[in-house]
Amino acid sequence: MANNKGIKVGDVFTTNYCDSCVVILYNNAVSIDIEFTSTGYKTKVSATSLRNGTIKDPYKPFISGVGYIGTGSFLPREGGKPTREYGVWYQMLERCYSSSHKSYSRYGGRGVVVCENWHNFQNFAKWYRSQDNHRDITSQLDKDIVSPEVLKYSHETCNLVPRERNNLLTN
Repeated sequence: MANNKGIKVGDVFTTNYCDSCVVILYNNAVSIDIEFTSTGYKTKVSATSLRNGTIKDPYKPFISGVGYIGTGSFLPREGGKPTREYGVWYQMLERCYSSSHKSYSRYGGRGVVVCENWHNFQNFAKWYRSQDNHRDITSQLDKDIVSPEVLKYSHETCNLVPRERNNLLTN
């Protein structure tokens, strides 16, 4: 059934981010329930956002083909700048999954991966902020302290360590 704006249940829209979504319920012009076709994520949007294509699927992997922001309280940017935890998360994914990253040969190129739970930025950020030294700007993410043979970044295998300690282990 169409409404006065021409949007009806079942209509498919393409976003500016190469996603598509389908209208599952039209409440009114400022509250339209949609579902992203690639991930199944459901949300409410306005008719203007839907027509303009300015909606984003927070579960679509866009960092190195695996990482996505998810939904929750952790923001990738604050005050126009990437948050510390976002920068750490982004670099970890790039090292493991982007063959053009300068450190790929030492990480993804030798089989290092990131646990699936941490593909979601919200899960990684929650772990990161739970670490006692997460506010220390010299802290670095390390997966080798537990065991040098570990080939997976995860909450079981990682620690935040001071840069000096991490450099000792690397050298």
